[in-house]
Amino acid sequence: MSRDSQVIPDERRNFWYNNPNNIQEGCGVVASNSDSIYNVLTYIKRHPDRVTFKPLEYGNVVTMGIDDQVPVANQDLYFPVNRLSVNLMTDDFVGEYSSLLDYFFNMTQNTRPDYHEVWITTSHIVDQHLFLVEISFE
Repeated sequence: MSRDSQVIPDERRNFWYNNPNNIQEGCGVVASNSDSIYNVLTYIKRHPDRVTFKPLEYGNVVTMGIDDQVPVANQDLYFPVNRLSVNLMTDDFVGEYSSLLDYFFNMTQNTRPDYHEVWITTSHIVDQHLFLVEISFE
């Protein structure tokens, strides 16, 4: 399936295209080996028809949104309301879930054949009823 065929047109889910100020300033950085993050990424992989993909802006980043009614453990920690949560995934997480991360890495336009760090940024965009998930491969 091509990346373009996964983009779901939906007017009310047009979350960051028209308003870059949806996310307030401020973020925290937490090293993470989270089952919550793994479960969200697995949900996205298994249900691409329920995901809104933002067009690529950067070669090493994939940005997605899922409905905020999807159950997520530790929602307040990983999807703070209108704020960013930035997580540097541990080497153990990257090693253990490399196949899952490779699925998302293959969506990027990265010209490098691999990555050493994975940063996952998340947020709850309340007015759009979405959980933001952005994966950056370094």
